[in-house]
This record gives sequence, C-alpha cells and structure tokens, in this order.
Amino acid sequence: MNIGALRALVVGLNFSVHGVPITVTPPPPLNDPITTSGIWLGVDEAGEVQPFGTDLRRREPRRILAIRRSAVTTMSRGCTIEGPELAGGPAKTWTVDGILATHADHWRVAVTLSPTTIP
Repeated sequence: MNIGALRALVVGLNFSVHGVPITVTPPPPLNDPITTSGIWLGVDEAGEVQPFGTDLRRREPRRILAIRRSAVTTMSRGCTIEGPELAGGPAKTWTVDGILATHADHWRVAVTLSPTTIP
C-alpha cells in the first residue's frame, strides 16, 4: 500500500486548517517574495538554555514555524517572513534564525521578531 498520497493529503489539510498566510523573502540576490502558509509549532526551548552562571538571555524567544518545501524550495538563515502569529491577527516581520529540521515535505525553522517589529 502506497501511503504517499495519504501523507500529501494530510499535510495539505494541516496547512489549510492550521496555517496562517505568510510571505517568505530570501536574502539577496534571491529576494523574490513567495506567498504561502506556515504553521506555528511553539517556542524553541532548547535555544533558550544558558550555561550555568550566565546572566545573558535572548531578548525575544525563538518561535518554530513549519513551511512547505513545495512552496519554498530553498531556505537559509536571514530569510524574512511576514505574517501574523494568529489567523486574522496583525502581520509581523520575522527573521529566520536557524533551520531546525528539513523534512521531505516541510522546513522547520526558528524565527525571531525583526528589530523593526519589536515594540
């Protein structure tokens, strides 16, 4: 039994039900914006761990976002993503801080609010 078609259906349903509209802009020279959807997966707790005795912490926690690889074929640190945290919410500008995982059908990236968006 081939479950590839079933997996594609489930991924498509997840992005249409849980996804928020986003625009991904790669850094130059490939800075053509790509409109797609992304799913917020939570906060990157591992990125927040500090060594013992360290007082410095990130100003803004890294959030995890899943993005379809069929829409965004290349992903790199420094990409800009514009989109809301919640469906229907105000759009914010995010910067890709790192790629956490590359799956067959989606990227899992850690993003932080861009300095222009932080209040």
